[in-house]
Amino acid sequence: MTPQEESLSLREFPLPDAMDFTACKSAEVLPNISYLQDSLDQLKSRAISENLKESGRYVLVEIPGKLMRNPINNIQKFKDRFPDGYALVRREQHDRIASDYQTAMANLEFSGIPLTLADAKIGKDLVTEFVGYQPQKITVEVRVRPEMIK
Repeated sequence: MTPQEESLSLREFPLPDAMDFTACKSAEVLPNISYLQDSLDQLKSRAISENLKESGRYVLVEIPGKLMRNPINNIQKFKDRFPDGYALVRREQHDRIASDYQTAMANLEFSGIPLTLADAKIGKDLVTEFVGYQPQKITVEVRVRPEMIK
């Protein structure tokens, strides 16, 4: 069910005793977000632990994340299984490394200077004074104030 279909379904079949959290006072917005996040996580965990797959008109849909292939960790076993392929892969790796090295050396004067290397050779304070800071991406989370945690 898409979010749009779910929205239409909720309008037609509202949840019993559902509270409209979006109509709350401004002072309640952040606490409500935190409450809903915690409640959803707890209810989803409970549904999984109790093996609840459906209830009335509702079903639990498990959406697997992106599948990632495992790395080739056993090099010798790979080499034994695919000797010709192993040789081709290593040759290509060698050629790419050599090409990348030649390109990097030709462009060294025009390449960026790594901060960690400049810090190590000149000093972090001096380098930082030269480059300054820039703000990073800002994300938001709703959390309970530390002094409110018991």
